[in-house]
Amino acid sequence: MRHSFAGAVLAGLPVLAQVQVTPQAVVLGAGQACAFRATFAQAPAAVPAKAPSWAAQDPCLWRWTLPEGGRGTLDDRGVFTAPAEGRPHRTRVRATLAGQPDIWGEAVVTALPLPDVPVGLVGQVLGPDWVAPYTAALPFLDWDAHRRPGAALPIQDSIRAQPLEAGYGLPAQLTWRPRPGAAGTLLTCREGAETVRRDVSGQGRALLTLSAWADMCRVESLIPDPDTAWASCVESLPILPRGLFPVPGHPEAPPGWFSEPSGMAALKPGRGPQGLALVADSGAHVLRLLDGEGGIRTWCGDPGQPGHLDTPRPRTCLGRALALLTGARKDPARFNRPTFLAPARMAWGDRSWRLLVADSGNHVIRTVAADGTVGTLAGMPGEAGHANAADDPGLARFSTPMGLAWNRLDAALYIADQGNAVVRKLSLSDRVSTLAGQPGNPGTRDGLPRAAQFTNLKGIVLPRRLADRTKLYVLDGHAVREVDLGNGRVTTRLGQVDAPGFRDFGQAQESRLVPCLNDPWDIKACHPGYLIADRGNNAVRLWRPDQGTLTTLAGDPALGTTRWGLLRDGMTVPLDGAYAALSGPRALLPLSRSRSLVAAGNAVASLGLGGAPQAWTVALECAVDPLGGTCQARFTMQGGPNAILPIAYTADFLEPDGTLAERRSGDGFTWQPIKADGVFAQSGTGTVVVRCVTHQGRSAGAKAAVEIP
Repeated sequence: MRHSFAGAVLAGLPVLAQVQVTPQAVVLGAGQACAFRATFAQAPAAVPAKAPSWAAQDPCLWRWTLPEGGRGTLDDRGVFTAPAEGRPHRTRVRATLAGQPDIWGEAVVTALPLPDVPVGLVGQVLGPDWVAPYTAALPFLDWDAHRRPGAALPIQDSIRAQPLEAGYGLPAQLTWRPRPGAAGTLLTCREGAETVRRDVSGQGRALLTLSAWADMCRVESLIPDPDTAWASCVESLPILPRGLFPVPGHPEAPPGWFSEPSGMAALKPGRGPQGLALVADSGAHVLRLLDGEGGIRTWCGDPGQPGHLDTPRPRTCLGRALALLTGARKDPARFNRPTFLAPARMAWGDRSWRLLVADSGNHVIRTVAADGTVGTLAGMPGEAGHANAADDPGLARFSTPMGLAWNRLDAALYIADQGNAVVRKLSLSDRVSTLAGQPGNPGTRDGLPRAAQFTNLKGIVLPRRLADRTKLYVLDGHAVREVDLGNGRVTTRLGQVDAPGFRDFGQAQESRLVPCLNDPWDIKACHPGYLIADRGNNAVRLWRPDQGTLTTLAGDPALGTTRWGLLRDGMTVPLDGAYAALSGPRALLPLSRSRSLVAAGNAVASLGLGGAPQAWTVALECAVDPLGGTCQARFTMQGGPNAILPIAYTADFLEPDGTLAERRSGDGFTWQPIKADGVFAQSGTGTVVVRCVTHQGRSAGAKAAVEIP
């Protein structure tokens, strides 16, 4: 209720305390009416004595008006009727004491002339600050359709806040600037394939717990505007998820979703099919299209039917026009265990968007145009061998080609020819050559191209920076090896080719040529470094050759299932149920600086890397009571840009035989030691395992051996 302070104080009470219009606020539907009444809390001395009662309605005592051009009709007895049509709006109803223009009071009417106004909302008295849950009937943005309902609402301002990191399953606190006078405020967030809207009217913060992928929230407030009825204020709140999330539309990984996903490629907007990614499903012998809503469909190939068949394409414009008009289409193209994919824009045929496919079972390199037309670029279908070609790639021979890397600097395609144990090069001039390795003579030797040997080639990758594209990284056996594109020299950079293992490296380590990988399948360049799908270790690793570090992001060698959860961040301790697990990850696909796709088992998941890499550690000290089996663990989480962050923790006390004696969990802060007590029942050497995670989803852990008397 709004009042004038002119006229000072009457009868010992200010005017605002004497005049009251009831109901103070009301919501009306189209054409609905409401009778208002004006009363005094106490009779002021300036009011004529003829009024019989200050609590009764007297049509001669009050003058009813709609100030500032309010909509609707208001009669002399205070009965307001809402408009029958139009946009939602708010109107003030004013009662002025006859002959005393400075003595008045107001009420607020919210008119919602919408066809779908909830019946229970009409006529409800909500109070002066009417808010939840009635904001659903206001004209907020329709974020699903990317438009506003009805006429467009002007945007007063649109603010983009700083990104917020949020870990899987952890409550993240969103903050924004509350809008004074807002009629309603909604928080809109697209979680997975669903758009979730929450009424946050009158608030400036909210908790968001991510169990599905969400990279943006929007806070929209509606402000009454005298000219347009409403103005919209939008604040975008970017989110950087951290963890392993299901792809939108698929909260679980049902059997048969994919048979054996072995390679992925990103789609360029406007240059091919619209969607999120293309997936080479080796087990089904097809290429599948994964769209942004979680939908999956076969794009090329005949499911379950291996073979080699290109898509016939009319050679003349007339033939293409007739095929388009008649919808004529021959039998679908066929593949035989397609594995790695590489998008490229090449000069073979037309210059439209193309996808290069390592058709491993057919021993050839295939091309797929934007319209789904499939052709054979290099090799002889079904004929394995090793042969270079000077000017016709069809004369070349391959044996189980695997990894592909398209270098637009020299317009060449690099191929990991697994069966021949060599790295090949297909140039723009149709020349096929052997870059490094000895055909048919596998081994582990480094050196110049003719002396070097490979044993089990899979994924290959070029550096992200164009200035660094003088080398090529290849996965061979259980190691990462570097091939110099200038002289072909081969150098092992990480791991041992013939020795599997599992180990992370920090900056203090000197040698990386020790067992640390186990049958890695794919390697992709990302913003911090290189992602490696370490299939034998059931993990995704982050390798940063500039710093010499190798970090396990997600997964554990002891776990062979796919499970959504937090990132491991290099923790050396075993995982628990809050952390992500992977089942034989194979294909990787970075989509942005903070998001990648990973194919594990029969599913494709979203891997959220959050912001810049940070190194967190846990300092753990344990003390055992010599008179009993009680152990006190004191620990702190150290590192990162801010040392005062809330964390969640678990402390496991393991008996000497490995069974769990006790588990303690709780919350704390990194600037002070956290204490956790556990009681052992056995004597001998027990173990204390501590896992900590910040509210941003940054994890660290430590373990210590304790002697139990």
